[in-house]
Amino acid sequence: MMRDKKYAPLKRMFAMMLIICAASACAPGPAGSDAGEAMVVIDEQAIVDVIEAVADDVETSAKMLNDDELQTLDDASTNDDETSAKVLNDNEPQKPPLDISKPDGFIFTYNGTPVVLGGLIAPLLTELGPERDYYEYASCAFDGDAKLYAYDGFELSTYAPGPGEADRVYSVTFTDDNAVTAEGVRIGMGYAGMTAAYGTDYEEIPGSYIYERSGTILAFTVENKVITAVTYYVRDIYDNGQAQP
Repeated sequence: MMRDKKYAPLKRMFAMMLIICAASACAPGPAGSDAGEAMVVIDEQAIVDVIEAVADDVETSAKMLNDDELQTLDDASTNDDETSAKVLNDNEPQKPPLDISKPDGFIFTYNGTPVVLGGLIAPLLTELGPERDYYEYASCAFDGDAKLYAYDGFELSTYAPGPGEADRVYSVTFTDDNAVTAEGVRIGMGYAGMTAAYGTDYEEIPGSYIYERSGTILAFTVENKVITAVTYYVRDIYDNGQAQP
């Protein structure tokens, strides 16, 4: 129906031309002319009017056709873009949901609740009960804000594996001697107590001793043979601002 509407002006143009031709051929000659001789009598103003009307109709038809062609091109371009995007998405490797909890690594336990590094923070907070304090700060390790939950003797910090991902446990830092590791080590104990619990298979950097287990780290800071800091954290989870499993 739309196409018939667009071509209607052209149809009218041809109809008018036929009418002019017919009128010209059939018009009677002026008085006194021979009976067998046909003369063409043309109303010049009428022809001008017809030509102007035809020109307007042709211009309207051309505009409607051009608009239709432009819309067709736009639709084709949109379809091509959608097809290209689908092909790219289909060819892009699909990443499985990140599961970066470390149940086989070092685990800190508080009032009978295990704190699994890399585990989801939301259910853990329910188990731990109300925190003593809470902070948010711009992370220097990844995009976005990190969250810190303070409890008696320790602090939990979190991170998100990626945009829109749920927060997970990144680290546990002892703040006083009320917190104790699963092997019975706490701030204030000596170097000998640390090696008795964990052995000497550690990485030593000036002032610190680093133990690693299944993607988790347990670090002790020792000054004058006395433990002054204890920290659990997930190893190597960041790469260009995105957490990695």
